[in-house]
Amino acid sequence: MPLTHTYPEFTDIPREAVDDPEELYRYLSSLVLNLRELRGELAKVLTSDSTLYEIFANKAQADGYAELDGSGDVPDAQIPSLNTSKITAGTFDVARIPDLNASKITAGTFHVDRIPNLSADKITSGILNEARVPFESPGPIGSGTPDAGNFTTLGASGAVTFSNDLIFTNDGSGLSYGSFYQDNVDTVVDMSGGAGTAVVVDGMTGGETNAITFQNAKELKVSLAGRYFISWAASVSMASGSGQEIEGRIGKNDAEQASGSAHRTIGTGNDTGSVCGTAVLDLAVNDRISVMLVNESTTVNIIVAHASLTLMMLGGT
Repeated sequence: MPLTHTYPEFTDIPREAVDDPEELYRYLSSLVLNLRELRGELAKVLTSDSTLYEIFANKAQADGYAELDGSGDVPDAQIPSLNTSKITAGTFDVARIPDLNASKITAGTFHVDRIPNLSADKITSGILNEARVPFESPGPIGSGTPDAGNFTTLGASGAVTFSNDLIFTNDGSGLSYGSFYQDNVDTVVDMSGGAGTAVVVDGMTGGETNAITFQNAKELKVSLAGRYFISWAASVSMASGSGQEIEGRIGKNDAEQASGSAHRTIGTGNDTGSVCGTAVLDLAVNDRISVMLVNESTTVNIIVAHASLTLMMLGGT
């Protein structure tokens, strides 16, 4: 609201008021009236809508006020890092939430009651620290899908219950598993080390693997510690002789394991028999798993025509 009058300055005292006391009195009286009128107009200004105005130079400045973008939102650059515990009541209106960088949220955890059903595509950059996400009701994720790469690892400290199928869609996703096999290839297992000596069967072909490495044509190496289900089988015959007891075992780091062992007697050199077994073993990172055979009777070599081993992670160690 502009002022409607102009007022004399003190330097505008008329010459006659200086020389004549009566003129000076009249001048000063007029000046007092003008000052009273000025005070009244200033009061009107201070109580009008102009009190809502801000000085332009203070926009987006320290101790000033934030500017708004074309959508009426505070720009991301002017949103400070904040502690979510400061928000203690109410629920965010989705329309009030601009696209923002998740890294702006540096402390605290949003209470579930403060978070509306929200499209995940509101978060356009950064990665939410897992400490910022309340692991309670899944309700706050109302729609949308986070961009690939925003969530790399999801941890759960308690039991996880699925009420529907668990489906893996990407190549290389899923549980840790591995396999190898030998199909219709007569591999000689050298028993020259003596009767009762366990020998690793080689000449294998790698099968399907995930987070497990097939190596050295004979073994699987695990990269994640945990408890694994192991299934193995072998079809065997003898190079010569008869009535020989053949035993098969799971090998861990070239050492035979008691769990999952099996045996059978081969009647003659032309006889072919199968041995197989299953076990659950606690494996460490870089443990190597193989199939081992033993001639418990003599040092006659064992012939393997078919063999396989499958390894699958069941749980943690």
